[in-house]
Amino acid sequence: DGLDAGDTNYLDTTISLYSHLDDTNKFLTIQSLEEFNQEDKVLLGFNTVVEASLEYTIDLTQVEGADLTDRSIYLIDNLLGVITDLTEESYVFRANPGQQPGRFTLQFERETLSTAQSELEAIGMYPNPTDGLLNIISPRTPITQVVIYDLQGREVYKQQMEVTNQVSLNIDNLQSSLYMVQISSENGQITRRLIKQ
Repeated sequence: DGLDAGDTNYLDTTISLYSHLDDTNKFLTIQSLEEFNQEDKVLLGFNTVVEASLEYTIDLTQVEGADLTDRSIYLIDNLLGVITDLTEESYVFRANPGQQPGRFTLQFERETLSTAQSELEAIGMYPNPTDGLLNIISPRTPITQVVIYDLQGREVYKQQMEVTNQVSLNIDNLQSSLYMVQISSENGQITRRLIKQ
């Protein structure tokens, strides 16, 4: 489930759909996984630089593997709370220009979406690794505070903010290292790993 030879790093194209590697928020164009597990969930991001609000279609055209042949494959739009069985129909959505990490989740079991945890799991950070600027986007629950801790658990950065769904942080003053980013929202907290180059 980690980074391996079957994976391909994210290619920044005009329009792109990409996956997040585990909880690191590293973006991949191709993500290979281990043996199929029906409980797997793959967090997907979407990006477009087209300067217009346009409709896009996600369509499942080919499925490979005995475990997937007769199975429903669900796409969840974390921003709008819409579930689509891609084996039955395509998903059409509208997007404005910009990066939308965590916009979608691909999974193989249907479940109710309105839990606070699913809203927290949709939070995305990019770029990661970063050399100084960190963007955090929360499509479904407003962000109220961001705290960054070093590997010794010491608080090295803290910003409380007005309720917002997108935050840009300047962390130039942090040394090159691995950090833990605690993101607080109205529906709880989630912690993500961050690499500062």
